[in-house]
Amino acid sequence: MLQVLSELTTQEFATYIGTLSSVIGLILTVAVFFRVDNIRREYILRARLPQITKNLRDRASSVSELARNYLESQDDLLVTLARTEADVTSLMEKASSQLRPFIKLLLKQTRAFRTSKKGRFC
Repeated sequence: MLQVLSELTTQEFATYIGTLSSVIGLILTVAVFFRVDNIRREYILRARLPQITKNLRDRASSVSELARNYLESQDDLLVTLARTEADVTSLMEKASSQLRPFIKLLLKQTRAFRTSKKGRFC
């Protein structure tokens, strides 16, 4: 390798170094892009997490109350679940890749119940 480099002319050597620098720069740019995206997601999640958590707690309480009288409050329960689904979807967009499988499971279960013909509380 060193022998090949020593046989290059100054112009060829400069071209080789320039090409190598460009490839390294591209790799670093892609790495920085993904890291900045992760930092952005974490910041958004930390900024919005308290409000989303509060909404989910309130809705969980509402679902618990409405489930006690399911037959009389079925429509209200479905509306509350739809709103919960929206909050969970919002949370999934902001969450890290480690949390997404758990959030997807919650979203899947919420959608399954909400879209079923007969609720599971009956």
